[in-house]
Amino acid sequence: MLSFRFRRRESATAASEPCFHCGLPVPVPVADWVTFDGTPRPVCCAACAAVAQMVIGAGQGDYYREKWHLGAGSHDQLPA
Repeated sequence: MLSFRFRRRESATAASEPCFHCGLPVPVPVADWVTFDGTPRPVCCAACAAVAQMVIGAGQGDYYREKWHLGAGSHDQLPA
């Protein structure tokens, strides 16, 4: 079951994590998050949060599973 939710939350723990959607560095403090499969994922901006919401909401969450598990770009796995 896919789940998603956009929320703003301040955190300094994700400084080195890439954006869940585009892979760019996430600014600190992290202000934008998308919940995917029950886990909050940092995003670099509100635009990436909105696009991630649309992708997940359209039932295309496998896009992120494939993107992060197949090593697209410079990433080998989903960011925690």
